[in-house]
Amino acid sequence: MNGTTALLRAYGSRVLQLPVLQQLAESEMLKTAAEELAQEARAAPAAVFVALTLLILFLFRGSSASSTKSAPKRDSRKKEVTDYHDSAVSSFLDRLGVPQERHLEACFVPCGGFTVNGQIAEFENDACYGKMLEMHRATHDKELDKSGDYPYGSYFIGKKRLWETRVQLKFKKPPIQSEMFFGIELEKYVPMSRSVKRTMDGVVRMLKGVVGNQIYHSVGDNPEECTDAELEMPTFAMPMWAFDQYIVTAEGETPPELDDECIPELGSKRSGRVAEFRKELDNIVFEVGPTYTLCFWGISQWLDKLNWQLKLPLLGRLDMDQFAGGPPVHVVIYTMSNSQDEKRHLNSRKQYYLNVAFWSSSRRPRGERVMELLGAATQALDPSRFSPRMGGLSPVKRREPGPSSSWLACCAGH
Repeated sequence: MNGTTALLRAYGSRVLQLPVLQQLAESEMLKTAAEELAQEARAAPAAVFVALTLLILFLFRGSSASSTKSAPKRDSRKKEVTDYHDSAVSSFLDRLGVPQERHLEACFVPCGGFTVNGQIAEFENDACYGKMLEMHRATHDKELDKSGDYPYGSYFIGKKRLWETRVQLKFKKPPIQSEMFFGIELEKYVPMSRSVKRTMDGVVRMLKGVVGNQIYHSVGDNPEECTDAELEMPTFAMPMWAFDQYIVTAEGETPPELDDECIPELGSKRSGRVAEFRKELDNIVFEVGPTYTLCFWGISQWLDKLNWQLKLPLLGRLDMDQFAGGPPVHVVIYTMSNSQDEKRHLNSRKQYYLNVAFWSSSRRPRGERVMELLGAATQALDPSRFSPRMGGLSPVKRREPGPSSSWLACCAGH
């Protein structure tokens, strides 16, 4: 038996011993789902761990969510202001040419650069220069998805993944790979009971026993209970080997474009060689000069970002807001400053290499929050301000204007 599969089976067995699942332990559906997850573990163990964790989180939070106090009704005047902001943002984005069909939208933090799926976007921060491409299959339209007649549609034919994220980084100051985290952050605390928190702590300890100590999960600080000056936001982070593929391009050589058809054949992949892949990344030394291309799709079959839904074993499709509390969700790569006393992953301790807030066009954040995220991007969206040279990264390819205007691919926000 594959070592990874055996570890996952052990992990799943320990999960089934949790009291809340004892009554389901004899369910054939549950056993079948666990077996299917075990089979998936051979190629994507980290993705399976995330799926199991989300499943447990939902089952435990069922009673907790229903017991929380209902939110007070909004003042009618405040609602009018909110509706105005929502309408203004929608009109602003429409005028700038976002696609009419359902799509993903994202904003780089803190630079304010804005992009949509299917477009290569550049970003820059204190730690690196970068590019990002989000490819998503047409999950909102079954017939369109089946035809493959949409951007990158042919790429997804025959694949289980719903999306693939590709990131290119060129470091200004090199991080230590073992100190890097890759994961998601939420913007606000999502209430849950103490028993749920204790259970989630137990689940994370099980994860660490299988994956290693670099797994980090926190439900965040409750603003009604924590009096610290800075609150920790809900975070789930994994080691860098949670990526599914990486490519290293030596300094002076031209890295592949993120939409290059040859990318699947380049570099090193995790599928079918988990232990070797992890060892390779554990031994990699990040440097100033080379370009690092990272690809991620492992959990995509359980996360439909376009429809803002989770697809969990047994439970089918669930609204992502039940876990995230509302859009946006941040995808992050970061390192942490050392601290003897502070163990929380506070934003003030993080050096971000990537911080991108994303949402579906069908589920935008409130208008005022979108405007905050865009920030200087409202001025940066003029294509004439686009800089084609980002620290030596190859320039973004120009495309003929189509449903998405070219500015979407090039706003760097600086």
